Amino acid sequence: MNKGGFLLKLIIITLIVIGVIWWVNTLVSKEGNSNNDGNNQSNNELECVPATCCHPTGCVPKGQEENCAAVQCSAECEPGTLDCNQARCEAINGTCEVVLNSQ
Repeated sequence: MNKGGFLLKLIIITLIVIGVIWWVNTLVSKEGNSNNDGNNQSNNELECVPATCCHPTGCVPKGQEENCAAVQCSAECEPGTLDCNQARCEAINGTCEVVLNSQ
């Protein structure tokens, strides 16, 4: 086998390996970002907020929350709500969840 033929085969094999690596990386990236409807996004994209204005017990993606412009809430710390830092909204596995804060 001459040096030119060996070099050509080496270049072709290298290009095939690079192509396979790129293809696998593309598949993995698409798989990780397949959940993109309002309440089901990747954790990096999803910002979660309380669902209601007063004594909220649930969370939703930002933009889907209740309009609180004309709402007045009591200053009470209702048990089992996000009131008074009892819990927080967090994106978990692509959905908005209530996470209890430890006291």
